[in-house]
Amino acid sequence: MPAIKVAGNIEADINNLLIGGNVADADLMALEFIEELAETNVDLLADIDDQPITDTLANYTDFLSVVDGILFERKNILLPRQANIITTNYDLFIEKAASNTNRH
Repeated sequence: MPAIKVAGNIEADINNLLIGGNVADADLMALEFIEELAETNVDLLADIDDQPITDTLANYTDFLSVVDGILFERKNILLPRQANIITTNYDLFIEKAASNTNRH
């Protein structure tokens, strides 16, 4: 199970509530979604030992280790040993995993 659940149709659901004039429920849905994201990020930064968080972080760390291994095996002195990783949003998991990978 991922540490942060998939957003699914939350934007459409909130928009439908707003179109229907139900601003209070739309606001509540948005708030609950943001609070859940914030709680997961706070727990991640505080090193809370929560199974979905530790599993997700381990997956990110494994991914970065594989990328590092590929770059190391390239053995090319002309090109820097770096890779660009692009995500669609600000991702604390990738930052924490990169920090953990650099320590080893």
